[in-house]
Amino acid sequence: MTKIYLCFISLLPDCPDPVNPLPPLDCLRFFEAAARHESFVRAGEELGVTPAAVAHRVRTLERHFGAPLFSRRQRSVRLNRRGRAYCEAIRRILRDIHRTTRHHADGRRLRGR
Repeated sequence: MTKIYLCFISLLPDCPDPVNPLPPLDCLRFFEAAARHESFVRAGEELGVTPAAVAHRVRTLERHFGAPLFSRRQRSVRLNRRGRAYCEAIRRILRDIHRTTRHHADGRRLRGR
């Protein structure tokens, strides 16, 4: 039996992982919450996880991204320049996903499904 392997070739020239150009999507929610709160503790409280879980997912995203997105201090975090730009884009994308999901869910309810 022949196995066929499919790979996605990145259209993003600067992507550190050309085989898998998308970051783990759960990391984006954790990143956005940490950025909004400027705190892994408060992001964890909002998401119902530990601060360590938030930090782990943010580090995973940073490794995928190939650069730090936060400036870390002793007991706080702040988005750096790259993190601010990335966060603005991620917030727009998450809003679009939310709107699209709501639109399609509302359409199903209207059709009685």
